[in-house]
Amino acid sequence: MRNRRGFIFIDLLITICIVMMLVPITMACISVVRNANRFEPLLQDEIALHQLRRRLILAYDIQCQQSEVTYLYQGREERLSKVNQNLIVQPGTLIFLSQIDGCYFKEAGGQVFVVYERNGESFSRLLLHE
Repeated sequence: MRNRRGFIFIDLLITICIVMMLVPITMACISVVRNANRFEPLLQDEIALHQLRRRLILAYDIQCQQSEVTYLYQGREERLSKVNQNLIVQPGTLIFLSQIDGCYFKEAGGQVFVVYERNGESFSRLLLHE
């Protein structure tokens, strides 16, 4: 009998095939993790504004000024305004938008809009319609 040392050709081919099958799976997993870790500000803004809309639907006695929106929510008065670089509800510090450069509110035809700026871009979003 012959003494075998090292790998034979078939062992090398099997190893290459296994590695070639694992490469696409690994790349797919890496791309999912990479996309999950990326901050999507516009998507985050839409989620936060949707939550704010739901809050305003349950509120009453809504008054809109350019710098803030005041309303009654669950029996207490709250104020939505820009503080530092965040759009927050006070009292407390419930943050809805973060890292914004500017923000104001406008009312037109029974609708309340928030207009905010981030990285030189301006966005106008509907908050409430009657």
